[in-house]
Amino acid sequence: MTTEISAGNRPATTADAARRRTPEERSHAVHSEHVGSLLRPPALLAARRRHDEGRLSAAGLHAAEDRAIADVLDAQRSLGIGVLTDGEFRRSWFGENLFRAVRGLVTRPARSTGRKWVGPGNAVSETAEKVQHTIVREGNGSLTATGRVSASRSVNGHEADFLLAHTDDELFKVTTMAPAAYTESWFVPGAAPEYPRGVDLLSDIAQILRHELTHLADLGVPYLQLDSLSYILRFGDEGETQRFLSILGADREEAITALLAADNSILDAARSHGAITSVHMCRGNSRSAWNAKAGTYEVARRALAELHADRLLLEYDTSRAGGFEPLDEVPKDTVVVLGLVTSKFAELESRDQLLQRIEEAAAHHPIEALALSPQCGFASTSPGNLITIDDEFRKLDLIARVAEEVWGRSDSSEASPN
Repeated sequence: MTTEISAGNRPATTADAARRRTPEERSHAVHSEHVGSLLRPPALLAARRRHDEGRLSAAGLHAAEDRAIADVLDAQRSLGIGVLTDGEFRRSWFGENLFRAVRGLVTRPARSTGRKWVGPGNAVSETAEKVQHTIVREGNGSLTATGRVSASRSVNGHEADFLLAHTDDELFKVTTMAPAAYTESWFVPGAAPEYPRGVDLLSDIAQILRHELTHLADLGVPYLQLDSLSYILRFGDEGETQRFLSILGADREEAITALLAADNSILDAARSHGAITSVHMCRGNSRSAWNAKAGTYEVARRALAELHADRLLLEYDTSRAGGFEPLDEVPKDTVVVLGLVTSKFAELESRDQLLQRIEEAAAHHPIEALALSPQCGFASTSPGNLITIDDEFRKLDLIARVAEEVWGRSDSSEASPN
């Protein structure tokens, strides 16, 4: 359980003064960040293996996580990246926290989705499939909602507690997967009379996340991010779309309306309690592979226009994402974080190419409301993408330097503006 900390008994800091600015004002001051997950250091991976084998206690693993997170916070500070995270170091994959914090689920045989992961070679694709099966589907994806779902504890409070204790006037974020992905995993027709359709389960999961993000914002977490697997991955291929709609029990328009209502209810709650909010629209990320059926942002025009997020983190590292034209739909006061730097491969992007692509995007969205990041996490699952930690930091350093060149220094400090 997370320690309950109220705004009334926290000591005042310079961050408190900064938080009197609106989330929109604070969001517009930040032009570099990353999506959330970072490569786990070898010592942490070794500690997790020992724990899984029964050779290291839960307390021992927690201590190893604490050390690794403290080190990676310092590394991010040294780079000057605009938003800090704990690297998602306490997770085996980025979406697992809610699975561990919800009542109303039972274990059923793992269900195959039939989706394919694609990499630059067969070995990469096969590795991605194996990781997704062993970590995600076997570990969590066999859970099925057989009754009304509800939270048994805070979902991310254990992560927030450490970050609150180890940051002062710095901007950091906590990430969580959006409710639609959990709906896909947990809904089986007829398994729960409370949920005749997937959209009914979606609503209850959104309520859990709405309460969770409100709680985190009240604790003082300054930035909260939803990771969406729906708007791009589920509507970019007709077969995938029909599979998804059959789970939700809705036609396309009703489904998109339900998804937006669920996500916006969470974003609105977090924002009303003072947090910056964002949505990352993922195109698939597992061991340097991607989802074969992800669409371009053309299929997400309605979501781009209607999501109530301060920031939209979009993946534009390859031509598979399409052009910048869909950015015409984004409200002008929403910050679009351009994921122009790939987290999948070691080759470093050129400064000149990044500057050119930022200029191209600025033809469709105000440049003062643009920012720069990798397209996705470096380790959406704990084994991580097929690059080194040195490669990762070179890419983050490039992002910070280019952002400073375009917009001025992007500082993680939340101290009051000049």
